[in-house]
Amino acid sequence: EITKSFPNISMKQVIGKSTKKNDIIAVKIGWNVRQGRPLLRPLVKMVANMHGDERMGLEMMIVLMRYLTFNYGLDERVTKIVNNIELSIVPTMNPDMLGRTRENANGVDLNRDFPSWLDLGKPIDELKLGKQAEVKSMINWIMENPFVLSMNLHDGAVVANYPWDDEDVEPWTKSKLFEKGDDDKTPDDEMFKQLSLTYAENHKTMQRECICGNDHFHYGITKGTDWYPVRGGMQDFNYLFSNCMEITVELICGKRFLRESIKEEWENNKESLLKYIEVAYSAVKGIVMDKEGNPAANATVHVGWLGKHVVTTARGEYWRLLSPGKYVIKAVSQDEMFQSETKSVLINSKSNIGALLQLDFLLDSPREEDQDDDPDGFQFKYLGTTFRNPVKNITIPRVCLTLSLEDGFQWC
Repeated sequence: EITKSFPNISMKQVIGKSTKKNDIIAVKIGWNVRQGRPLLRPLVKMVANMHGDERMGLEMMIVLMRYLTFNYGLDERVTKIVNNIELSIVPTMNPDMLGRTRENANGVDLNRDFPSWLDLGKPIDELKLGKQAEVKSMINWIMENPFVLSMNLHDGAVVANYPWDDEDVEPWTKSKLFEKGDDDKTPDDEMFKQLSLTYAENHKTMQRECICGNDHFHYGITKGTDWYPVRGGMQDFNYLFSNCMEITVELICGKRFLRESIKEEWENNKESLLKYIEVAYSAVKGIVMDKEGNPAANATVHVGWLGKHVVTTARGEYWRLLSPGKYVIKAVSQDEMFQSETKSVLINSKSNIGALLQLDFLLDSPREEDQDDDPDGFQFKYLGTTFRNPVKNITIPRVCLTLSLEDGFQWC
């Protein structure tokens, strides 16, 4: 067993129980992981076999765990990942029905059972009312840990799918963490596209678009609602109820495969999996402190012109994934009485590997009750290299225009 052979860099954790009281197990991989997470080390998770009859994700997670642990100290890239990121892998979220049926032991599709945006603002106990045991376990795990990045692995197509899965989503009507925006896409739509493209572009075949029969996914990615709408899905839940950004990756056409094909699928997915994990390096991160210099728990970190705020941990930590561009960021106390100065940050590339950008904030300025959160000046920006038309396959060059009292004039 991996956790026994590599105790310094891996450990097993029971994160909950299934309907039939089987353990739902996560394997944590990271340097000195049994001693607790060092300050500001980002958490990444991967969850497979949510649908019991979709097993390729489980196989990929087993190979990934072996690859990271067996190559630690031997491969520079692997060693850097293990030393700087805490990765949690759930090989099966649906252990009762592994290899049997899509649904859980109660006949419920777990990817339709999570709370939706309509449930924002409810306490966690109310969110879990009437939910399946597996979903309750995941709700607890997701909301108790400050995950930054996540992936949910499925079978049935070859595509990277990003939120929203649900239609007509208006989280700003339920939560102060969201500002009014477009109900058809998330405030982080461009970042979600880049996460999906990171996977598809590094996959051996996914970017070919037409792989499984009638499926046609431009660049190997799709927004959930452009494929088919889902309410109660896990990737929407992550984004709505935590700081975590999750995409869903479909690995193979259909659900049946030969054991001999596992090696080929690993080669197809290996670079995508590693590159996706490494995205965590690019997060802007830091510590938010109150005016006495103590860590500020449950403060919010606001990024100008992006309509979702992230919340700090009990140790005052935050992480924020951002697509390429220039941003202004500030922190606001939990009671909204104090805020920090505003700071600027430039994200040069979607990978930004090794940058490890750290911006700390001190909540030392009183905040007026009706203060506008938008920074001074005006910004018009397409946040990314291109827009891609899902129907006409058109690319439009990136355009930026900034006019700000702080930053002056910018054109690109």
